[in-house]
Amino acid sequence: MTARAPLYLLAGGRSSRMGSDKARVEVAGLPLILRVVAQCGYRPDEATVVAAPGRSYADLGLLTIEDAQTHEGPFSGLVTALGQAAAGPLLVVGCDQWGLTPEMLRCLEAGVAQGAPAAAFRGLHWHPLPLAVRSSSASSARAAFDAGERSLWRWLERSGAVALPEPEGWSEVVSVDDEAALALVLQRAGL
Repeated sequence: MTARAPLYLLAGGRSSRMGSDKARVEVAGLPLILRVVAQCGYRPDEATVVAAPGRSYADLGLLTIEDAQTHEGPFSGLVTALGQAAAGPLLVVGCDQWGLTPEMLRCLEAGVAQGAPAAAFRGLHWHPLPLAVRSSSASSARAAFDAGERSLWRWLERSGAVALPEPEGWSEVVSVDDEAALALVLQRAGL
C-alpha cells in the first residue's frame, strides 16, 4: 500500500460572512473542520491546518502552522504549506469544504502522479480547492506570490496544472462560509 499525500486544510481567513471561526462551527456536535478531515478519509493526527496568526487547532488534535501572510487568501496558505511540506505531492482543501470524498482526493493525486505541478477540478471555470500539488512547485508559487499574485486559479492556469473534470458528487460540495450554507449542509445531512 502506498503512502497517502499529506492533507493540509486552509483556515487563514477572517470568517467574516460566518461571524465566527467557521472551522469551529459545530455540525451535529463536532467542529466543521473535523468533519471535513473525516470526509476526506483522514484522522486529525494526519492533517495540518494552515491558520491565521494567533489561531490554533491543537485542542482538536490538529497540527497547526501559521500562515506566513495575514489574510492574503488561499494562495498564501498554499505557499505556506508548500514551504514546510516534505518532498512529494500534498493535498490542500478548504477547512469549510463539506462533501469532499476520499475518491475525489485520490483523483487529484492521480493528476499529479505523472509529474504535473498541480491538479484541480475544472468545469466552466477552475475550482482551485481542493487541489493536489507537488512540493517541487514551492519556488514557482513563492515567486508568483512575491510578484503580487493572489489568485490561486490564475496560478493554476499559469503553472501548467492539470484540469480534471468535475467528479461524480461535485454538485454536493459546499463551502460552508455563511449561515445559509450551513443550513443547507445540515438539511442535506439530515442533521
